Amino acid sequence: MLDFIWNIPTVIDIVSKIRNYFNWEIEKAEKKRKGYFHEFDFINPIDSANIWKGILGKDFYLSDNYWKGWKIADNIKKIYPGDVVCVNNAILSRWIPVLPGQIFSKAIKSLDKESKRLDRYVEDEDGEVEAKMLFDTEYKFKSGVASIRVLSRNNRHLLCCSTPFTFTGLPILIDDKTYKSKILEAERYQNCLQADLECILTEIPSEWNKDLIRLVPEQFLKQYTLPRYYLELKNISKQIEAPQCIAAAWSGFVNSSMGETFKSSHFIINNGDESIKDASEKVISYINLLRSSLIGGNWKTIFNFDELKRWIPEKTFNPLDHDINGVTKAIKEYYKNF
Repeated sequence: MLDFIWNIPTVIDIVSKIRNYFNWEIEKAEKKRKGYFHEFDFINPIDSANIWKGILGKDFYLSDNYWKGWKIADNIKKIYPGDVVCVNNAILSRWIPVLPGQIFSKAIKSLDKESKRLDRYVEDEDGEVEAKMLFDTEYKFKSGVASIRVLSRNNRHLLCCSTPFTFTGLPILIDDKTYKSKILEAERYQNCLQADLECILTEIPSEWNKDLIRLVPEQFLKQYTLPRYYLELKNISKQIEAPQCIAAAWSGFVNSSMGETFKSSHFIINNGDESIKDASEKVISYINLLRSSLIGGNWKTIFNFDELKRWIPEKTFNPLDHDINGVTKAIKEYYKNF
């Protein structure tokens, strides 16, 4: 009798899993019958653009600067919140794009034009190479290439569902139980994994939304008008070791008289902290350059790319919350040009 009582929690857990499995299978079949079902395979990188085309609709845009030669299908169905989205061979990592979908949106058009103009300025008019270099550092952020790793909130984990480039992906919300039983070990030893995922497209919960908005400059948020949709994981299967996956360490720096600039440096997620450290050193060397006698400025670090570890050895602050020596005013003046 005591053995039976001790096993009651196990029985309840098994019954719960069976019930959840059949409930999800019924819901999935019903949505498939009604046409609210979409399937993609990230073994083909173009499908990362296809999924964003379904989500963004008329706001979708494919930049030749990034995706030269890509041909996107014309018959991609519109994807709405509540639809089932199945993504095969997706790479799961903690490094989500700071501005999800930006790389596949019309927001890139103006950046493409500015990039081409600067190329002509440097190549045809013997312009200053530094002007192009400065633009390229900011382009990484404005285009949505920048990645960020965020802490868990309310027993939920926000990861990235992507191709080998995290900035092509969508954030995916995973409950604590699934995270600990299916993802934590792979993340601990390999830093990312590949799997087949079944999800529901949903709006990001308010507690995440407020915190993530806090990490993005106000003027960038005005430019970022895309829907803040995320995937909510319902089922995960066929987990294997992931191929090499690339994210971008980044940070922002501000000077009260010269405005704001960004630096980004790529790293391979699979290689763990050492890879991130190397990328961070490049970001740190950039701020050292800004503060050197060559440029000579009182540059402050304003954004960090990782909530789990502090890679930039300086206390950060948000000038949008704390007006230090008129920095907020300087930023607003700077962004009038955009």
